Amino acid sequence: MGNLRVKYADLENGVVEAIGELLEKQGVNSAQHSNKKVLRITDEEVMWNLEGGRWLVEINETELIDNNGYTYALDVLNLERLCEVVDSFETV
Repeated sequence: MGNLRVKYADLENGVVEAIGELLEKQGVNSAQHSNKKVLRITDEEVMWNLEGGRWLVEINETELIDNNGYTYALDVLNLERLCEVVDSFETV
């Protein structure tokens, strides 16, 4: 049983690592928080609704940032949606 949990944790860690690598290559200063380096989301298909009409516009290794500047933990998105966000950068 524990084997699947390990695989899931490995995938989560891989996603965070991929975000870090993308930040090194494509990272920019946040439009919402100028002291943070982020990936700015341009693909409308992965601008997920985070809460009450607020949608995802930026991401870094530890948080999601919505269009109003509010921050959320990465686990607000399920792993599949988080992977879709990361994949949207890798194909650009």
